[in-house]
Amino acid sequence: MIGIAQEEIRRRATGIAASYGVQADVKIDSGDGYEVLVNDQDATLSLVGAFGAAAGGAAKVSQRPASMGSEDFGAFGSTGVPVVFWMLNASPMGDKAGPVNHSPLFQIDESAMRVGVRALTAATLSQLASARPQGH
Repeated sequence: MIGIAQEEIRRRATGIAASYGVQADVKIDSGDGYEVLVNDQDATLSLVGAFGAAAGGAAKVSQRPASMGSEDFGAFGSTGVPVVFWMLNASPMGDKAGPVNHSPLFQIDESAMRVGVRALTAATLSQLASARPQGH
C-alpha cells in the first residue's frame, strides 16, 4: 500500500513539474514510517450497530472517505489484529466540523465525551459477546 502512495506522489510531482516545463527529481525517504492504517471490514461492520446505539441512532454513524493522513494506530493492524479506527464528532458547532485536533483553534464539546464513552463501551461489549463460546 505504501508503494502505491509513493508512486502516486511521484507521478503527480513529475506531472506538475512538466506542466511548468521543468523536471522533478522525487526522492522519498520511507524511513521508519507508520504502517498504512486499514480498518478490518468485518470488525468495522460488526461495530456499526453498537456505535449507532451509543450515538442515538444509525443515522448518526457515517463512513469517512479514505485519507492520506498519518496515524500510528496502523501499527496495530500490521500485527494481524483486526483494527477499527473510529472518530467522534465532538465539534462545538454540531454537525459542522470544527478545526482539527492539532490546530491551535481546536475546541471540543465536552458533552460529546458521553457519546464517546458509550460508543467505546458498546463496542467492547459487542466484541466480548461475539467472542463468547457457544452455550455460555
